[in-house]
Amino acid sequence: MTQTPLGLTELTAVIVQPAAQAGMSVDPLLVERLTTDAADEKGALPLVQECLRLLWQGMARRYLPVAAYAGMAEGECKGLQIAIDRRASIADPHRPPPAHSQRG
Repeated sequence: MTQTPLGLTELTAVIVQPAAQAGMSVDPLLVERLTTDAADEKGALPLVQECLRLLWQGMARRYLPVAAYAGMAEGECKGLQIAIDRRASIADPHRPPPAHSQRG
């Protein structure tokens, strides 16, 4: 079975609709950044899901700001990649650190 990548409309809905259903709001700039970053990734949905999960953990006042996502980035790595790296580190604490965290 071949999966087609989510388009901009679908990615936006994946980000905004669950937040709205929970009575939360998402900064439109955050939606733009996430959809732009996810558009370049194969299998973007799990990356977006993990990123949003991490962002929601640090959420204040039922609002997800773009600054929270920007704060996740490390060097040239996007917040999406950092989120999945963090999850992998939790799942396998003996896993070698990602290459971006070894740069000096």
